[in-house]
Amino acid sequence: MTSVVFVVSGVTVLVVVALALARGRRTGRPEQSPAPAPVSPRTPRTAFNPRLYAFEVGLVIATAIIAAAFGTLSLNGVLILSAVALATPILLRALLTPWLALLILVLVELSNAGALLPGFAGLNAYTGALALATAALVLGLVRGELRPVWSPLYLLAGIFLVTQLVTLLAAVDTPVGLADITETVKDLIFLLVVTALLIMTRRHDRVLAGAVIFMTLLTGLTFVNELALRDPYAFFGFSQIPLDFDTGTTTSRHSGPQADPNFWARSIVLFVPFALSLWIAAGAGHRGNLRWLLRWGWALAAVVLATGVYLTQSRGGMLALLLAVLLWLLLAGGRYRRLLLLSPVALLLIPLVPGVGSRLATLQGLGGARSAVGEYSLVERVALQEVGLSIVAANPAIGVGPGNFGSAFLDYNAESFVQPRVQDDPYFAHNLYLELAAEGGVVGLTGWLVFYGGAVLLATRAVLVSPGGGTAPMVHTRRLALSTVIALVGWGTASIFLHMAHFRVLALALALAAALDLEARSNAVATLPAVARETALRASRRRRRAWVTAVAAWGAVVGVGAVTVGLRESVWQTRHTALVLPVDDTGAGGNAYELDLLSRRPMMPTLAAIIASPRFAIEASERLGLAPEERGAVDVGVRASPQSTAVIVTATSADVRLSDGMSRGVLESGRSYVNGLDRAYGLGPAASSEPGPILVPRIRWGALLALLGIATAAALLVHRAVSRG
Repeated sequence: MTSVVFVVSGVTVLVVVALALARGRRTGRPEQSPAPAPVSPRTPRTAFNPRLYAFEVGLVIATAIIAAAFGTLSLNGVLILSAVALATPILLRALLTPWLALLILVLVELSNAGALLPGFAGLNAYTGALALATAALVLGLVRGELRPVWSPLYLLAGIFLVTQLVTLLAAVDTPVGLADITETVKDLIFLLVVTALLIMTRRHDRVLAGAVIFMTLLTGLTFVNELALRDPYAFFGFSQIPLDFDTGTTTSRHSGPQADPNFWARSIVLFVPFALSLWIAAGAGHRGNLRWLLRWGWALAAVVLATGVYLTQSRGGMLALLLAVLLWLLLAGGRYRRLLLLSPVALLLIPLVPGVGSRLATLQGLGGARSAVGEYSLVERVALQEVGLSIVAANPAIGVGPGNFGSAFLDYNAESFVQPRVQDDPYFAHNLYLELAAEGGVVGLTGWLVFYGGAVLLATRAVLVSPGGGTAPMVHTRRLALSTVIALVGWGTASIFLHMAHFRVLALALALAAALDLEARSNAVATLPAVARETALRASRRRRRAWVTAVAAWGAVVGVGAVTVGLRESVWQTRHTALVLPVDDTGAGGNAYELDLLSRRPMMPTLAAIIASPRFAIEASERLGLAPEERGAVDVGVRASPQSTAVIVTATSADVRLSDGMSRGVLESGRSYVNGLDRAYGLGPAASSEPGPILVPRIRWGALLALLGIATAAALLVHRAVSRG
């Protein structure tokens, strides 16, 4: 019976397809085709035939159903073949239509399909979409449909990558640093592909509109899940609920297709300003019901996205959304700016909304969180950020290496003595800027600020170049550029509470800033007289050539110098430890109250700070008979262990005798001083830590600074020469 049903179904599909293909034909007369429309330079030469597409899809599906009827194909096989039949013509079309390939790549990334959907032959949805977009870009260039265009964003991305490579020199765990750099390179490749396609196709309107609609649909799934399903992994994982309850929440905490509600909130905040700008721009060139439908459709999208932030119950997301909306009202001008007069009333009413005021009220516990009192998520974040500040203070120049915050965490956790709630999870600072400073020091943080701030400046330049009273394209570009600035500010605000994740979602806004900058400048140049336009174009080409050549020269000098000059050297490191013990130990097992030092947070850091006094390093060097220059060649560090009542002294030197003698000598001098005080606790005898002296890498700061100075001087000379030429 089942086989008969399958056969009948397959034949029915074939009949329907045949009727659809023949629709519109007249008996005895050939179908009249309309005259071909002129093909624009950017239009692919292959036309899309919907009837042929329907026939191809129907034929494959019908064949699959009939094959299933005879037991040669399972139901899953039918579904897979049907999906392939539906997707193949679209993918072929996208291969020859670069903006469509770009849209597919953006939607795949926004949906996190690469992580949620099963892969095939080592490829997932994301890598497949990236390969498709890259192939479409290459084919467009080969066929002459696309023309290479320069954007300053490429230079900014290169600067960021170079600073990350420099900070790799200080990596606590080099393999971890290399893995993090590899992920950064992958993300930047995505950024470059998206930027190139947005700029070359000049279809950012379509791609942005598609992205906003798709984000609205994904957010709408969270509504359905909250109201009807309450499924932690609904819609194949595209609507997730990682937390049913949290302090101050009134709904489940939804994370969309991502794993964390806070990251999902940050992603949504990016698109709210765009939805608002599309709302006020909707209906241009349309009349009647269509204009009304477009305007209210975009308004509904903005409301759905804002409510999606609410369903995440993310405190940082709510604050970033509020800032983004207020900025948009301020910068949109006209009657929208006058709505700011109602903002005091809104700010009084918003905290009364269940799940908003109660959630934000939990931030009042930040004061007690420093004393490990209150909601543990706040206690944990404050503790992690205290560790981050300690890492920055100890490594201000180039940090501890990319991705190495977790690797260095335990070494700098002496002051907080608070562990994350899940011991197997990686350690993050829950503050993007603090984590960048801890992992990359001034160099790493500056590289990011130049990269991210440069993208904001590109969007700002697009706003300034496009006058509000100019032509319709200028006004539209200005609105989108304003939204891009606000979106980046909102994302940056949310990142005060979060570390880096889902960079590729942010990359769309960065690429849009580059595309709008180019669009605005092109519109401005087009309004100039012919002679002035040609002069402006020549000057722009000369500036671009000068900067590209200068950056290439800088990179070449740094690269050659890094290979030929040793920027790292191997030195000896020795550690000695001493346990802190009660002076009056009355029992065999000791008094539990007296032994509980770790709960007395100031005790261990205070003892470590005493022993770190320069006085004891001088005493140790005098006992060893060291000259002042020899003493300066030994680096001595003192810290308290976060897991035990041990004070650890570390000495680093090119001479193993000096490293061992200084670490032991400093600890002995400090121990004698502490044990001579009127005290309740004392230090036990110094012991050498296993495995004894070890070789560790150390940066040669003189060589590094000299190399960077020479490279910068060479780049300036090249820039000057090319600019004058």
